[in-house]
Amino acid sequence: MTSHQRELIKFMINTLEGGYKTHTDPNDIGGKTRAGIASKYYPNLDLEAMTEDEIDEFYFKEWYSKVERISWEPLKDFIFCTGINTGMRPIIRLLQITLNQLDIGGEKISEDGLYGNMTDNKVKTVCLSLRATTPALWSTIFWDRYFMNVYNYYSQRGTANHHFLGWYNRINRTMAWILAHSNCSDDFLVTKGIKK
Repeated sequence: MTSHQRELIKFMINTLEGGYKTHTDPNDIGGKTRAGIASKYYPNLDLEAMTEDEIDEFYFKEWYSKVERISWEPLKDFIFCTGINTGMRPIIRLLQITLNQLDIGGEKISEDGLYGNMTDNKVKTVCLSLRATTPALWSTIFWDRYFMNVYNYYSQRGTANHHFLGWYNRINRTMAWILAHSNCSDDFLVTKGIKK
C-alpha cells in the first residue's frame, strides 16, 4: 500500500465512516458497524478485535483492489470512496452513463458497471475532447456531469431517507480531499499516459 493509498483509506474511515469506533444505528440496514464495515455483510469478521492497521488492510484488499485498474488517480479515489457506499457496479455505471452523455456523437460504451479497457479508454477520449474544446473548464465539465448523475442516483434511492444528507456530504467531502491530495490538474493527461 502506497502512502497515498493509506492516506485515502484513513481519510475515508475517519471522515466518511465516523472513525474506527463501533456504531449502532437502528435505521442502518447493515446493522452494527465498525469503521464503516457492516457486521451484516461481513459476519465472519471479528470487528471488535481488528486493529486499525487490519481495518486499513481490509479496505485495501476488499475495496481498493476493485479500482486499481483505473488510470486517473482522482477518479480512482472518488470511485473508491463513493463505491464503498453505493457498491462498485452502480458508481462505475454512473461513470459510464456520464461518459456516454459527454461524448456526443462518439461510440457508446456498455453501461454495465464493470470497469474495463473500453471504459478506461472512454475516460481518456472524453477528457481529451473536453480539453480540446474547453481547455480551462474541461475538468469542471466532467466532474459536474458525473456529480449530477451521482446526486440523482442518491435522490432516487430516497429523498426521504435519513441517510440522504450523509450521502450528499460524502461526495462533497471526498472531492474536497481529492482536490487537496490528488493531481486534478491538466497535467494528468501527460502524467497518467493519456496523450493524443
